[in-house]
Amino acid sequence: MYAHRMFAEIDLARGEVQAAAGQVAHANRLAQRQLQLEPDNADWQQGAAKSRLVQADILLWQAQPRSALAALDAAKPLVTGLLARDPKLWAWRVELQETQAQVESDVLRALGRRQDALRIAEESARRLEGLMDDPALRLKAMPWLARSEGRAARLLDEEGASNAAHARWQRLAALGATRMSTLDAEALAWLSRAQQALGNTSASQRISLRLQMSGYRHPGYQLTAANSEARPSHREDLR
Repeated sequence: MYAHRMFAEIDLARGEVQAAAGQVAHANRLAQRQLQLEPDNADWQQGAAKSRLVQADILLWQAQPRSALAALDAAKPLVTGLLARDPKLWAWRVELQETQAQVESDVLRALGRRQDALRIAEESARRLEGLMDDPALRLKAMPWLARSEGRAARLLDEEGASNAAHARWQRLAALGATRMSTLDAEALAWLSRAQQALGNTSASQRISLRLQMSGYRHPGYQLTAANSEARPSHREDLR
């Protein structure tokens, strides 16, 4: 189960959506079988929740938002149950809860429910900002915060709230300026988008080159890169 989910995430990052879908389907079958044998096993519950969230993400890139919502809804009870067991465990408090929030925000956006998507992204960002005051958690929380900030900024952009979006993009850019080395590929993709939105084209291009050299070809990143030249920067919007 774990290997198939990992390969699904790798395939998606490479832009190989169909291969990712096949891997995560296998992971979900194995997870369901394990849960049937030991329904109270927290490890199996965590693995099943993660696989369903990855599946929801992949279904979005297959243009199946309603199927993605169904996969998300299947993961939610597992996440809720694990958080009730131990709300402070990092693997559940952040890795599960915030993955669920970020996927849910994306699913709702795809379904046209932008206000709900924005609310969830902003709630996720607030929770993660609360972790930034803890020196032991700050570096671990940074990539998660970057991803939620980026989602909130994009939604504000799409709603025409330019000033609020600009403030979010600025916060994301400042986050990346402090410890860029802690950001993973998805967080770096959001940072590149933030720099582009703020009119820092050269900084955005440097990050994009770094991602391209690493082989990162996630479909969301590719779509953003293809449209970046047509997007006005907020520096231009605010003149």
